[in-house]
Amino acid sequence: AAFYHLVVHALMKTCLFLCAGAIYYQTGEKKVNRLQNIGFSMPLTAGCFTVAAFSMVGLPLTGGFISKYLLAVESMGASYPYFIALIVLSGLLNAAYYFPIIWQFYFVNVEQPAGKRIFQRDRIPFTMQLPIIAAAAGIIVLGTAGVMAYDYLQQIVLHFLS
Repeated sequence: AAFYHLVVHALMKTCLFLCAGAIYYQTGEKKVNRLQNIGFSMPLTAGCFTVAAFSMVGLPLTGGFISKYLLAVESMGASYPYFIALIVLSGLLNAAYYFPIIWQFYFVNVEQPAGKRIFQRDRIPFTMQLPIIAAAAGIIVLGTAGVMAYDYLQQIVLHFLS
């Protein structure tokens, strides 16, 4: 369960940082509170960011949900039920951090001054989009086919430990 979480966490953080880099690349903006409505002008990047953020929180159909569930099951099996409280706390703290950003992306509508150019660049290169899409797809695959992926990763770990 820990190795599965390590793989999923690496995908989540990779996706989040790549999305942040893509947003900065296209907009030149570093402040989240200035990214209102970016979900509609950069839908692919904002959508992938949202998938990764939902996974960090541990929402169903994401790899983060499966990894947190597996960690909780293993914690109970190892007689450490208080770890479940830490897993829940982690999800709540992630929600408190990421949900306001997602809210800015989709639900805060601010009129731009006339003639002001929003983006530094018109498009994000495909070579920049591809790893973002791959990471978000991996998060969803590990969330929907989690048991199969877990069994496969467990066999790999057991092979190296024996």
